[in-house]
Amino acid sequence: MSKHSEPNYDSSKSDIADIVGCIGTICTSCIHVFTSIGQDYDGEHHGDLDSFLAAAKSGCHVCGRLAKKFRVEDRKHDWEGSFPLYFQENHRGKTFGTGDVGMTIFPPNKPSAASLTLHLQDQVCCDSCIFNHGMLQSMQQERLWQPNLGLSMVWLTECLRDHHGCRIDEDPTFQPPRLICLLNNVVHLVDLKKAGRYATLSYCWGPNPNHLRLATENIDSFRKEIPDEDLPKTFRDAFACARALGVWYIWIDSLCILQSGEGSAEDWDAHLTLMASIYNNCVVNLSASSSENAYGGLGLPIKSLAHTPLLSLQVGKSNERKIFAIDGPDRFDPDSASTRIIDTRGWVAQERILSPRVLDFADGMVSWQCSQGVANESWPFGRRDDGNNFMLSWRDLNPSRRVKAWESILMNYSNRNLTKATDKFPALAGIMVKIGESWQDQYFAGHFKSTLPQSLLWQCLVNASRVDGVYLAPSWSWGSIVGPILLNAKQLFGKVVAHVHDVQVQLADRCNPFGTVTSGAIVLVGPLLEDIRLDFWARYDRDVALGWKSIKWGKDFPEDLSNSWIQVSLDMDQQMLEGQIVSFFAIVLDSVFGETGLVLMKAGQGTFKRVGVYQIERVSVYPTELGGEVHRHKNYPQRKIEII
Repeated sequence: MSKHSEPNYDSSKSDIADIVGCIGTICTSCIHVFTSIGQDYDGEHHGDLDSFLAAAKSGCHVCGRLAKKFRVEDRKHDWEGSFPLYFQENHRGKTFGTGDVGMTIFPPNKPSAASLTLHLQDQVCCDSCIFNHGMLQSMQQERLWQPNLGLSMVWLTECLRDHHGCRIDEDPTFQPPRLICLLNNVVHLVDLKKAGRYATLSYCWGPNPNHLRLATENIDSFRKEIPDEDLPKTFRDAFACARALGVWYIWIDSLCILQSGEGSAEDWDAHLTLMASIYNNCVVNLSASSSENAYGGLGLPIKSLAHTPLLSLQVGKSNERKIFAIDGPDRFDPDSASTRIIDTRGWVAQERILSPRVLDFADGMVSWQCSQGVANESWPFGRRDDGNNFMLSWRDLNPSRRVKAWESILMNYSNRNLTKATDKFPALAGIMVKIGESWQDQYFAGHFKSTLPQSLLWQCLVNASRVDGVYLAPSWSWGSIVGPILLNAKQLFGKVVAHVHDVQVQLADRCNPFGTVTSGAIVLVGPLLEDIRLDFWARYDRDVALGWKSIKWGKDFPEDLSNSWIQVSLDMDQQMLEGQIVSFFAIVLDSVFGETGLVLMKAGQGTFKRVGVYQIERVSVYPTELGGEVHRHKNYPQRKIEII
């Protein structure tokens, strides 16, 4: 490969098996466990504590993992009477694939004290892995991950070559307005109409950020050179990783968008409309997932022994060798690490969803994600993850599945933090653009037309509320809330008894319908029950974790509600609404959930503000006349109301 050429992404040979470190050090007791696989055989593992600890200290990865996991060395007194150890085989093929074998190793008096899952990597490759496993016999004895051609390069190469689904939205004509050029040894800013493949970087700015940023006063000097000594470690690591992957351009928000000075506001607005295309067309997104700020780095180099070891062992009586990952499933999901600081950052949600490929650096491990599935150093051949893959979900055109996808995206996003509460819509603008294009749908302040009016039934979870004195969005929009919200998709497919008459939204930038909202109103027509007094009944509260509060049945309610369970979930503190007079506006009827609608407070003549949602659940069997004329809603006043 020439110094600045791109790698040959069309190579037909898979090198994963040549890259993965295969470490075959286990003790004779553990070999006995492995050779018994497939024979439904249970037996003795280690006979005494001394032999067990000796095996762990000698380098047996199974015993070492057990000893470390359960702190046997620190608790010798507790464990002395727990030997001999035994093992028991159990299969969970339906969970992880036909090759999954769970080996439970336990002392007789602590049957659940110690367990390991030994996953047969090569048996699952044929139908559920996303990368080819090649020649397993050629695996190297040990390796040290460096930012050069390695597993990351193989994942990228094979994805670009074989994963058509990861290229489906690619626009080869698109180019960000600015990129960082990594050619030669001089890093500089470029304004090119056609630069070639580029990477993007996701990272945390952190509180009170002081890292290098693009400004009006330094843009000319940046075009000549961005001094290496001025760059934070995360940026330098990202440059090294991109170069190792043969990618010579990279986009980083703080270096490619004007952050201050004349014209910065306009530059920011212009980039906001391009955010979807910037991430959607990158060749790979590099995610510094465990760094608190721009100075934490990607965590390079990463030693292979920090991750789950792979074992190449003979199984049963045959001469066939199998590849096992010890405790693999515990470390498989790239989103499962508790140290993923980046998952608290609001802006990163769309970066991960929109990017066709993500290389994730977190928890001492490099992970991969694309629309075909996930992989990491412990599971280099990967696993398909269609059921929980945001990269795929928002493209789904099935009405029920896309609403469920939208629910998942909102739940994930609303749990994240924003430095500026007013960035609520801008930080998700990119994914909004792509969803609107994919669904061919119209967008209004956090809602898509095809999901209205049912999507108005979003619900505040614990610790979520409105911010006093700060306008974020109309009260009917989840964007008016700071904190986690839930759009319960299960409630959206009952009988809809209301409809949308009109929606009007005023924007800070008229050219960007996905940006900041200055005001908005929605006009609905449906059943309205007015003058309901909120008297809370804590004795009968259910689903408190989800924010539901029971209210007493009173004379304000129709008589036919006397056998119903009435709950409300509020958008503000309960004490602020205790004893207040509200209205119930019904939206959905369902044989399981009953009646669900909005809790409203008057804001003027015919005008309301949303303060929560309610649910009326029949104690007795819900009437079979759910969709018939005899349902009680025929007695409710049909009203045209405006919610602001």
